[in-house]
Amino acid sequence: MKKEILSLGFVIAMSLTSFAQVINLGFENWTPGGNPQFDEPDGWATFNSALYPIGVTNYTASKGTPAQNGSYALRLETKVIGAPVNDTLTAFAVCGSMSIIPFPFDIKIKGKALNQRPMSVSGFYKYATPGLTDTAAMGVFVTKWNGTSTDTLGIGSGKGGPTANYSPFTFNMFYDPQFNGVIPDSVLILILSSSNDVYRTVGSVLYIDNLTLNGVDFSTVQLLSSNPAESYTIYPNPANDVFNIAAAKIGMNRDFILYDAIGREVMNIKINDLSTSVSVSKLPEGLYHYKILSSGNDIIHSGKIDILR
Repeated sequence: MKKEILSLGFVIAMSLTSFAQVINLGFENWTPGGNPQFDEPDGWATFNSALYPIGVTNYTASKGTPAQNGSYALRLETKVIGAPVNDTLTAFAVCGSMSIIPFPFDIKIKGKALNQRPMSVSGFYKYATPGLTDTAAMGVFVTKWNGTSTDTLGIGSGKGGPTANYSPFTFNMFYDPQFNGVIPDSVLILILSSSNDVYRTVGSVLYIDNLTLNGVDFSTVQLLSSNPAESYTIYPNPANDVFNIAAAKIGMNRDFILYDAIGREVMNIKINDLSTSVSVSKLPEGLYHYKILSSGNDIIHSGKIDILR
């Protein structure tokens, strides 16, 4: 892989904030979602979560076999997606979380919390494309919240062409000298099945496995939430007639908003207690998206919940 600038055919507003979960760099751990089912690699978000709510099951990300090592790799495929999208979509995966307003997509992604600087990124990939000019790509962004905005301390990126077998790659991270000595709080990894909108080719397939953030000691790394008092848990998920919202702190006076698969608001309630029970017995089955908003309408937490009966 060589250092390149990355692009996407749609806008992603990157909110690079801390997200305290273990980074699944080997793609061994997966969680099923949706009905019909799709799989998401734990700790990562893909376009599957955006396609399912609008009734599209031609998923762009899946478990890849054989893996370079272990049971699974990540498989991404550039595809033509039918109505209501009617476009060619580059498959992507982002290490972190993603909040989505259904089509036309408004996607905001959050990175993983990390307080060390990787010096380089390595791993293994294989790539097949019907086109002669399409390539896969990856970008890594190391950031720090300064109290009012996010500083990008360092960036690394690379792209790779066709290779029939798993091939090793490494690209270096480049840090801005003005932030020398600054300890980061987040890292975001973005992987694309096609690196350029102009040359992307339907049927381009990327397998990627066993990523390494060189220079990071995961035995001592601190995975810290940017605001641990503002954590929320939604359970059970999937839910039947009732689910609960567990908050880490009382009296936060937050708005909980629930949206159906096509983006219509179906519920809006206040959260002030440590535990809030929410009845969904009158809502039909399906995948719903939710947001928890501050008094200033900033997104504090977001995610999805299945209602199954």
